[in-house]
Amino acid sequence: MINLRRTIFCVTSLLLIFSFSCKSVPDNVEEGVSVETTSPIEQQAVQLSVPTSPPKIEKLGNFPDIKPSTLKLIENGTLLSLKEAASLLRSPDQVYNNQQIILLNVISGIMSIVYPGEKLSWPIPPVDFENNYTAALNSAKKGVYDFSVGTSDFLELTLPSLVLITAPSLKNYYLESEASLKDALKLYPESFLANYLLALLFYRQNRDVESMQYFEKAYAIDDSCITMNQIYANCLIRNNKNALADKISKKILQNNPDNIEILKVSAISSFNSGNLQSAEQYVIRVLQQEPDNMEFILLRAKILMKKGEYLNVSSLLDVYSRNNGTDKDYLLLRAELQRDWNKNISAASSTIQTALNLYPDDIDVLLMAASIMASSGQKIGQKSLRDVLDTVLKKDPNNAFAQELLISEYLNLEDWNSAYNLSFSLINKKNYSTQILLQHIKSCIALKLSSEARNTFILLKNYSVEKNILDLVEVQILIAEGRKAEALNLIQKALSEYSGKIKSNFYYEKSRIASNDDQKLSDLRSSLTANPRNPEALFALYEYYFKKADYRKAQYYLRQVVALNPESKKLAELNAKLDTLIN
Repeated sequence: MINLRRTIFCVTSLLLIFSFSCKSVPDNVEEGVSVETTSPIEQQAVQLSVPTSPPKIEKLGNFPDIKPSTLKLIENGTLLSLKEAASLLRSPDQVYNNQQIILLNVISGIMSIVYPGEKLSWPIPPVDFENNYTAALNSAKKGVYDFSVGTSDFLELTLPSLVLITAPSLKNYYLESEASLKDALKLYPESFLANYLLALLFYRQNRDVESMQYFEKAYAIDDSCITMNQIYANCLIRNNKNALADKISKKILQNNPDNIEILKVSAISSFNSGNLQSAEQYVIRVLQQEPDNMEFILLRAKILMKKGEYLNVSSLLDVYSRNNGTDKDYLLLRAELQRDWNKNISAASSTIQTALNLYPDDIDVLLMAASIMASSGQKIGQKSLRDVLDTVLKKDPNNAFAQELLISEYLNLEDWNSAYNLSFSLINKKNYSTQILLQHIKSCIALKLSSEARNTFILLKNYSVEKNILDLVEVQILIAEGRKAEALNLIQKALSEYSGKIKSNFYYEKSRIASNDDQKLSDLRSSLTANPRNPEALFALYEYYFKKADYRKAQYYLRQVVALNPESKKLAELNAKLDTLIN
């Protein structure tokens, strides 16, 4: 009896199993369509294998249970919008569905990277399942761009690019990142996060025009992100927009007065803007926190160099040289110090030759070399002043300083027409400095174009030029115009007002309109008393004694002019002529 019952039970069970296997066709398959089915044994094998296979990645690209307005707050990515979104997602009983868990972790991850130091004030639920969003965040935190994340929504497009902040040196993902961020901005053009990350991507690639475009937009959306503002300010400095960089850094320092990175930005922007006093104060504050920061030790040396505190500059350069004696800026500053303080042109030339060997195509190095050549009249290595200037102007045809030096070279050679033509062209193109205006006036006077000299002087007065220079130029123009009495009145006023080398120049101009030789000689001697190296006064004394046939005294003064300009062929010829007359 028992065996019969067992037999009935087994048959019934088999019928039930067979019945269920026949119902394995999916509900959504129409009748009459052939569908592959598996046997009960195969089904059991599949079921057994499930626990050992990787869990299926949950992709909730559209987050159907989350309000669109809350998603927009997260996608915006400002500190305030992230905190507001977190508040809306928060559950008092801390019971969350998977979508809420993902988004709360996304918020926390963005905040930790974009706003370091900021944290939510309540616990974030742990993620115990795989998903693209937190996977992208975890990769970014490790300094890896996650190429496997999808592109179904804004967050998937954006989150991998957070690696731009966490791993600045990583570059193997730039093309993918740019495409994804641009797609993200198509979905949400006003997103602070996407604009910031795209700006940062372009900044890393030195694509500054594009970078500043997106930085500007991100800054307009949220100007409180310190990490972004630091980079934005540096980008502005790199493109000579120092005023805005200074404004941004000062705003941050109001609430973060000891922020070392912003102090650095403020120091550099102030220095570049010519505000040496502010720059020095910022540099001191940086060095108080980082006393061994070589970059800012060198920056302080640059500031002190402009202030003429040469002894302190020398000490700082000695400190810096022990760390890096081949740095370009160090070599430039050392050469400048040797030229202007030590008056050692040979040492300055040697230093700049080292710089030329290390940085042969660098415009700053070439211009310093040209400047030393112009002031000494000597070659450096095998290069002449014209060689160097031609190289610079090929690289940068509008370089104002190179143009100034070229005009100066024409003036030294008394090639008045070449000097006039170049300065005239630059002034007409509105591509000039105050120095070029001064040079144009000099060439006009030499060519007896006193009316044009006067018009250029009127233009010059619209710019910031020291009063003693304006007074001297006006004296020269008055003399060229034949208005000697007015020139003399201005000279007498200047002699009572100025001293030193400035006074020397006015004594020289006074000698030009002296009424007799005795007065002329007296004025020239007074000029040399104020400045023994005044080349114009020395040459005028040579001419004075040459006319008197006192050739030895003439040669005494001419040799001093030659020493100041040893490469001048004209001076060499005059000196050779004197040798013949004396012998």
